Amino acid sequence: PPERPAERQLPQHDESQQEEEALVFAALSALPGVDAANALGRMMGRRDLYVRLARRMAEERADTALQLHDALHLGDFDAVMEIIHGAKSLLGALGAVSLQQRCIELQQALRAGRAVPAEVSSLGTAYAELLGSLRRIFMDTNEAKNTSRAGVP
Repeated sequence: PPERPAERQLPQHDESQQEEEALVFAALSALPGVDAANALGRMMGRRDLYVRLARRMAEERADTALQLHDALHLGDFDAVMEIIHGAKSLLGALGAVSLQQRCIELQQALRAGRAVPAEVSSLGTAYAELLGSLRRIFMDTNEAKNTSRAGVP
């Protein structure tokens, strides 16, 4: 019988892609403050989606800490709120619960009219460190993949 649209198959991953995802997931799980297993559960066990999220964060959010610093320096608390809101959502999806909670607390403080420059700056630093760790994980994984393709033990 012909396949109905509702029965569409998810794309299959080849074995090397699954191995790469397993390596990346293990490295992400080892990051302090990241509950990758919990986040994976919210993604219905789709490790490929979780790894893709982490990769996109590493690639597309590299300048978030600088944007946060610039907005803070300019006193643009609307921009600070917007940046923190976006970071909060991504951090939650990644499973970085403690950083996500810091975002929530900063949002509450800013809404209450309490300027918290030191805390915003500290969050920016912690966020940049997390993104740096993500980038290193993907660089290390790519390097290991390229080495194995070249037949180097």
